[in-house]
This record gives sequence, C-alpha cells and structure tokens, in this order.
Amino acid sequence: MERKINDSNSNDKKAGDVKLSEPISLIGELSKKITDKTSPYFPKDDIPKGEKLVLQCLINKDGVTQLDIVRFTGFKPPTISIMLHKMEEEGLVTRKPDEYDLRAMRVYITDDGRAEYSKAVKIVNAIESKLMYNITDEEKRSLESVLKKIKSNLDLF
Repeated sequence: MERKINDSNSNDKKAGDVKLSEPISLIGELSKKITDKTSPYFPKDDIPKGEKLVLQCLINKDGVTQLDIVRFTGFKPPTISIMLHKMEEEGLVTRKPDEYDLRAMRVYITDDGRAEYSKAVKIVNAIESKLMYNITDEEKRSLESVLKKIKSNLDLF
C-alpha cells in the first residue's frame, strides 16, 4: 500500500497524486510510535538520547577522539564539543590529551557513564523483547540486513 502526500513543489502532478513508498512511510511511523510508546519507560532524569549515543560509542571503543564520536553519532563537531563538556561536568566522561598528538583529545567513559549506559540498555532490551515478541530469528536477521542496507544507502547522501 502506498500513501498519498501533498507535494506543493511538483508542477507535473496534481496535488495529492504524489505517493510516499510504503517502506519509507512505515519507517517514519515506526520511529514516531516507538519513541511515543517507549518514552514513559525512561526515567524523567534519564540522560538525553544524544548522550546515550556518545556513551555507546565509548562502550564500543573507549579513548576515541572527538572526531571519532562525530563520525559515530552523525552530530556536528560543535554539538559534540558542547555535549562532551556537559557530560564531563556530569561525570559521565573524561577528556585527556592524546599522548602522541597533544592537539587531539581522547574521550573516556567513567564508571558513572558505564552505569548510566547499563541502565539504558536494560530498558531498551526489555522494550525490544516486547517489540520482537512474535518475530522469528530469521525475520529478525532479514530485518536487520535490510535496515543496515538502508542505513548504508543513507550514508551515501
């Protein structure tokens, strides 16, 4: 099923004739619905999503540069710089000069950062088990494969 959207910039089609593909429409709907349904599970004092992404980057590989974090998260360098400053004040990360290149700063996750990330992962895993309740392992692998391809294609923009 395709959904109609109103594209006021299109000169060759009548308003309402332009259709959004079903997969793209579903991805948008799922993203909003997942956010809406899962946000109550996170405590009010929970750290912001962007900070969780930074912590995830550091869990994957501790002691990375700010540029590595920019590449991992997709955020702009000034955003990461501000975020890291805030996270450092909160005790979630520390920044130290690179021992070989003193111009570069390395970012490390603290014990508090690991604890915060662990809490978030437990919540996400509980939510994921509910979302994937009647999905087979084969369907999960297929879904993951398709989503990775879409993500890779987006990286080409």
